[in-house]
Formats: sequence, structure tokens, C-alpha cells
Amino acid sequence: MECVANRSGSTLLIWSVADLLRCSREQANFNVALTIPALCRLNCIVATLALPFLSLAASALQIDIDQSEPNPFLGQSTRVHLSGELEAGDAARLADALAPLTFASGSALHVVFHSPGGSLPEGMAIGRVITAQPTAVTTDVRDEQAGPGICARACVLAYLGGHYRYLRDGSRLGVHQFYPKEGTEIGGAEGVAIGQVLSAEIVGYPSEMQVDPGFFTMMTQASPADIAWVPLGELERYCVVAGPVYDQQAEYRNADGIYDLTLWQQRYFGENKILVTCKGEGEVGFMAFLQPPDQSAA
Repeated sequence: MECVANRSGSTLLIWSVADLLRCSREQANFNVALTIPALCRLNCIVATLALPFLSLAASALQIDIDQSEPNPFLGQSTRVHLSGELEAGDAARLADALAPLTFASGSALHVVFHSPGGSLPEGMAIGRVITAQPTAVTTDVRDEQAGPGICARACVLAYLGGHYRYLRDGSRLGVHQFYPKEGTEIGGAEGVAIGQVLSAEIVGYPSEMQVDPGFFTMMTQASPADIAWVPLGELERYCVVAGPVYDQQAEYRNADGIYDLTLWQQRYFGENKILVTCKGEGEVGFMAFLQPPDQSAA
């Protein structure tokens, strides 16, 4: 995967032209299996992993769902706002709340966070519940009044579950080292073992969510007593915030003097493929394949 933030200006122009040619929005098709690892003893001990006090008062996770009427052009839009602290069992609560929803072709699920964090395993579990939904899923950070919000530590892991991740102007994503809540009884050897298991789980999670694994290193740089509010440029560099791009690839081939460049991109607006061929003296071929908008929901 190549992060959208690392593309050249010319490539950005090509994809912008592709979107203009499309003249319609269409969600990508995903077939992602819901796999929540059994954390067992680990989850029992660290399900209440804590955060230092933030301006957002910690409270149980509140789940608000608003589903719009179907639109013949844009499909049906469902918005989910998650606010408060992430606690054990919240992922199951969210899955139960989403289960009755139906997603027709052209529909989308928009998940908005405003949370100081909470349980790390629960954050990953919520992210997996979100990414497994049978429709295009966007994530963003806003408060209850649609103003700038915060999403810190475990909330960031949940936020990564979106296929297309945005960050409202003024909103912030914050990370720091994980640690057990005060009063949790963990012996030295057991603490080391649990830390290793949890670290391995978190290391693999970003790649699972199409994020540069280097983001884990950034997560460990701030002490447990601090929050590192990650600049937008860094979030884009690690593909944490990637906007409308889910995945993309570029392939270059040189066969007997014929040069081929293939660009492929999976976007919120559909799937694009562009082929450029050069052969002979100045002979250039160009082909573009743009997934046509699906009007079956109309």
C-alpha cells in the first residue's frame, strides 16, 4: 500500500481527473471478516487501561445512531456518534446496535468519535467491528455539536477501523504509552508477559487497518503521563488520515523497450485503473478504467 500523502503532484492530478470523469459517488465493495482475537487473561487485566485526565470528562461510551432516508443519487447515509470512555463490552454493544441496520448499494456508514480513550483491547475490538460492516465506512473526530473533538489513545485504535479516515479541522488525535490502571495487581513477570502480548497485538493492528506500522513507534514515544497530539502531516504520512483513499498500487515494467506504468486505486468514489504505455519514438498509449456508478439502489 502506498499512502495518499506520499503521492506526487502529477499522480494527485491524475486521480483528481478520474474523479471528475466519474461525476458520481459510489462506495467500494468490501468483504472483511470480523476477527476479534481472544485476549482472555490479557483482556481481564488491561480492559481498564487508563488515560490521564483530559478536558473531555470520562464517562461510559455513548452510542447515537441516525439513519437518513434513502437518496436515489447518494444512497442511504447512517451516522454513528461514539462519545465517552471505551470500556469492556462496548464493542459488543456497538455490534448489537449496528446489527439491525441494512446497507443498500450506494449507502455509507459514517462513524464519529469524541473520546479520551479507555481500554486498549476494546479500542481494537471496536475498530474491527467498524471495518467489518458490509458497506463503505468513514471515521472522523467531532464533538456532540459537530465542532472539533478529541480522540486519544484507545480511541485512536477504534478510529483506525474506518476504511476512509478523515480529521475535522481543529480536531486532534493523541497517543501515549499504555499502562494498567492504578490499583491493578500485576506481578513483575506477569506484567512483562502481558506487555509483550499486548505490544504484539498493537504492532500488528495498524497493518491490519492499512496503516504504516511505524505509527506504533510514535505511540510509544510519549510517557504514560503525557499525551502526544500528532500533527496532521504525521498522521497523513503514516496513512492514519488518508481521506477518500483506501488502497493504491503503482507498477512499472520495461519489456523489450516497451515501458508500461499501471496505477490502481480503490477510493470512496469507486475503483480506478490507469495504464500508460510508451514505445518507439514518442508513441504513447493511455487507457483509463473507471468503475461506473452503481444505480441499482435507485
